[in-house]
Amino acid sequence: MVTGAGIRRQAYLLVGAALLTGACGLDLPGVGKSGGGGGPGLPSDKAVVAYGHGPEGKTSFTYQPDVVVVSGGAKTIRSASGDGLTWTIDGGAQGASGAQVGKVVVITGRAIGRVTKAVRAGSDLALTLAPVQITEVFKKGRITLDQPIDIGRMAFQSVPEAPGAVTDAGRSEPVPTPTSTATAPVPAPQPTAPAPASPGPTALGPPDDEGRTAEAVALTVPTIRLAAPAVEAPADAPAGVPAAAPAAGPAAVAAGAPMPPPTLGDNAATRVGDWLMTLYRRGSTALGVKANFEPTTGLKVGIDIQLSTENLRVKTDTPIENGIKPNASFSISGLKVASVKLTAGALNGLSDNKGARLEVPIELQQPVIIGGFPFTLSEKFKMIIKPAFSAKNSTLEAVGSWAFTGDLGYDGHSVRLPQVTVKQSMVDSIKGISVGANGFVLAFQARFAVLMGLPVAASGPYGAVTISNGITKGSNLGLTDCRNVQTSVLLAGGVGVNVSAPVKSVLDKILGKSVITKDEHEVTSKEVFNRSTSRPDVPACRLS
Repeated sequence: MVTGAGIRRQAYLLVGAALLTGACGLDLPGVGKSGGGGGPGLPSDKAVVAYGHGPEGKTSFTYQPDVVVVSGGAKTIRSASGDGLTWTIDGGAQGASGAQVGKVVVITGRAIGRVTKAVRAGSDLALTLAPVQITEVFKKGRITLDQPIDIGRMAFQSVPEAPGAVTDAGRSEPVPTPTSTATAPVPAPQPTAPAPASPGPTALGPPDDEGRTAEAVALTVPTIRLAAPAVEAPADAPAGVPAAAPAAGPAAVAAGAPMPPPTLGDNAATRVGDWLMTLYRRGSTALGVKANFEPTTGLKVGIDIQLSTENLRVKTDTPIENGIKPNASFSISGLKVASVKLTAGALNGLSDNKGARLEVPIELQQPVIIGGFPFTLSEKFKMIIKPAFSAKNSTLEAVGSWAFTGDLGYDGHSVRLPQVTVKQSMVDSIKGISVGANGFVLAFQARFAVLMGLPVAASGPYGAVTISNGITKGSNLGLTDCRNVQTSVLLAGGVGVNVSAPVKSVLDKILGKSVITKDEHEVTSKEVFNRSTSRPDVPACRLS
């Protein structure tokens, strides 16, 4: 049986296993800085809408010797598989003959990778690509970007067959919580939780192994170019408890379909097994994700996570010369509030305690052309859940939010740390019905990046926020209804391809090779908030 301290240790372990983002934008010496941020009328080419921009003629950076550029960009692409790994192109396109196994191929900013398989099909060529690090593409250059992010101008990209979108995170046992020393009208007293272990700073990422409904309309998301006139987001960012996202309806992407083109609208949804995941936005200043576990019986889970922003902006300066220079920098400013709402219930009690790791297979993105090379402003979510119900017909609900003051990012190997404060106390919101003690671990991560590579795994500088909560509630039959929350907030950043252990395992099998998971430029993650709260705040209810 897991103890009260155990659930908190689980939360920190989950945080350590969460994935980070990749990102980057290019500005190399000698490149003219053209304007053209974009209003309506962008891009009109359906191929570009579906598959992204290709490199624009001669660029001012140096490719690695084994890089092959296929001319024509999106016009050469016939289709992309639902997992975003296999790209079928015109076999007669300039450069296609050089796309041999082992080579790094550049087709568009969303179709870059090392060829693991090349199959001719008439006049077409199907290329299966593995993720690559940014320095496997570029030998020399300087990646610089200073750009506002208008969430209202971004599009939703779904990858319906994304490898490892949902994986097993193990089974939890019920978590006992402290009870009053007074006699409770139950057959047996609940055990008292032991003192928690000191978690200390936890490294984020894989240290050594590890949507109005979205319409299928032509994408008119503006393509950003370096030095484009800044379009500032409104200053009145929403805050507080997230509102429920609109129902996904028929927009939910069906499994087995090829990778669809990006879509506009207020949300996009994808179903993976019994999980329905919906990425949504609220105007230009808020975005979020809903994850609903909807089996025919047993465990039910509803999660709603929202980020509120104000004048969201990304900056990076990443020099490349035979590797990433140690003075690389990246920052995200304008993050204001992170909110989470959890509702869960177990029909069968113990047997419903099934954990899951969710890599939300939908990305909020916007193309960025920098120095003639295509990149993507990106935001993605990941989460890990572990329910711990001890009795049948149990329910658990909680809502909380945290405010951020300051930038998230890094300079060299130093992490920039915003101040984190509680906006709405989660412990005060906990409610539920059960004859036994129940618990739930929920860890989620929001990753911001400027990417180059494949939809499932791209590379570049990134910043990430991870918030984990270990929630426990005592039995309704006890004289004292003890409620406890342990919250940790970690911030991190770096440069590279970040792939969790479960996703790496799936990719390795599909591609027949080991996928690189270690950052090229590692920045140690920092825990900036760690708090344990009990209600009532009395010795009998504290987990310490």
